[in-house]
Amino acid sequence: MSFTKMLAATSIALLPTTALADWSGFYIGASFGTVVEGNVAFDSSFDRDIESTNPFGLFLGYQAQNGQLVFGAEYQIAIDSDIELEGVESPDEIIYGEGDLKLRVGYDFGRILGYGLISSSAVAIADENQDIVAGGIGFGIGADYAVNNNFIIGVEYIVRELNGEYEIDGFVEDDDVDVRADSLSLRAAYKF
Repeated sequence: MSFTKMLAATSIALLPTTALADWSGFYIGASFGTVVEGNVAFDSSFDRDIESTNPFGLFLGYQAQNGQLVFGAEYQIAIDSDIELEGVESPDEIIYGEGDLKLRVGYDFGRILGYGLISSSAVAIADENQDIVAGGIGFGIGADYAVNNNFIIGVEYIVRELNGEYEIDGFVEDDDVDVRADSLSLRAAYKF
């Protein structure tokens, strides 16, 4: 091999390679989920499972990348206009809502980003005159796939153990309500 060919081959080998995905920047998206395990308990007599809810959500976030580590923050809200609680029949629709302010830390596997998260979470369950509002900490894991430089699809699982209060017509009836709302969601986002 001539010196010129060897120099050309070495130069090509030393050229910087571009990553398959750049995870840094702002993103906005939508989610569709389900509460896979949920429960509401208070007053030692009310202990009901959340049997069915499929909240639709919107989220906005920002991520920064340092090598293969990706750090970010995200805010997500989701709502379902009619959920089912075990053994509860209401003349009105029961509305379910959840909100999460998340800190995410992930690892870049190229087009796939695996991550863990911790969140400040809140859940509200309400009909026409009764409200349950609970807040606390959530933990979760997720994975995103970069379809291209701007379009991302993913899946996320969050475990929420929350505490709050039960109100009737704006008056607190019980201030020690435990809510568990573990959700699995499919997500799609556009990265700027």
